[in-house]
Amino acid sequence: MISNVFLIGILSAPISENVRYLQVERNYKNSDGAFVTDHIPVIYWTKTANSFFMGLKEGSYVAVRGRMETHDKVGLIVVADHLEYMGGKTLDVLEMAPKVV
Repeated sequence: MISNVFLIGILSAPISENVRYLQVERNYKNSDGAFVTDHIPVIYWTKTANSFFMGLKEGSYVAVRGRMETHDKVGLIVVADHLEYMGGKTLDVLEMAPKVV
């Protein structure tokens, strides 16, 4: 069986040498009227992908194509096969976080 995923989201800060979270909004809002956001761990092993991902700022829009794998410590992750910068304005990830009043 082959598992392919394609995600477009906003990069978070690097977690380790080859792992970053991708913030992906769902297509519905919660009871507060805000879109629900999933934080999906993305691993990239190739040298090219590592250079690309580490070169992007936190808050950049990217597209990731890869496969899903299960790991004991992390759970479900996406292993990136292809990465693409989506361009546009780089957003501050803190702007995307829910506001605490």
